[in-house]
Amino acid sequence: MRLIPISDGTGRLPLTEIMLSTGYIRKLIVDAKRTLEIPTAIKEGAAHYGMQTFDQALHKYYSQGKVSYKDAIAYASNPDDFALEQDGVISSSDSGVTEPQSIYSEEEDASGEIDLK
Repeated sequence: MRLIPISDGTGRLPLTEIMLSTGYIRKLIVDAKRTLEIPTAIKEGAAHYGMQTFDQALHKYYSQGKVSYKDAIAYASNPDDFALEQDGVISSSDSGVTEPQSIYSEEEDASGEIDLK
């Protein structure tokens, strides 16, 4: 988690990266040669699993006007990529990325556990 200043100066917002332990993520963690692929796997897992990178969270806050461009660039994991994406330049892997969806159902079972969809 990273804290970023709110554009109106009233406080800070949390930038959170969310990674779920999917089979693919576990394979990437186990294979030391493939750990650099983890950020891409997180980014691509946004729509299906609800994962998100720091920069995806940052894009959301920036598009909502909650953070300034100057702060967004300063806090981005890759400022150059962030700037390109804001200019409408996206890679083919980004084309299918949509707003993260929760992987949990609205209902809880009797034990209080959340059932997976």
